[in-house]
Amino acid sequence: MKYDGHSELVKAGPRRLQDAQELLEPPTLEPNRSDANYRHLCAAQYLAGYAVECVLKAYIILLLDQRSNQHFARWSQVISHFAKQPSGSNLSGAASHDLKELIDVSELEQELDSDEQMKRNWGICNKWDYNTRYRPDPMMNCARVAEFVDACRATSEWVRNRLPFH
Repeated sequence: MKYDGHSELVKAGPRRLQDAQELLEPPTLEPNRSDANYRHLCAAQYLAGYAVECVLKAYIILLLDQRSNQHFARWSQVISHFAKQPSGSNLSGAASHDLKELIDVSELEQELDSDEQMKRNWGICNKWDYNTRYRPDPMMNCARVAEFVDACRATSEWVRNRLPFH
């Protein structure tokens, strides 16, 4: 896994948000192809959600590293750690991409809920599903995806500002 350590995840998030923002622009490659705009919107939505996933994983790695007697350098170590806990979260496979599960494990949800603007942003971006890039959404349009990207950017920045040491 290329993005397994907290430093790679912290760097990947802003890059994916930038990619998502660029994909909101009209396509230049095969612009007349019937699915050109839709392809770009799917990709923008996917990348924006992935950016939130990355920063939440980085936060969880650093939080566990700070709170335990173990050193957590990689996400794969976090998965193993929780798998050994009696009532631990399953963070392997598809669960590793579940933003609701990640915010729960990060213990940030209560703080997030106390900020009305962040609660609104989270309400938009937590609907993300890593399979979005494969499933057609007939309601997808540029305005909705731009709102989603903006909510993900705000959420990502909010989490980044809470990283234990970045």
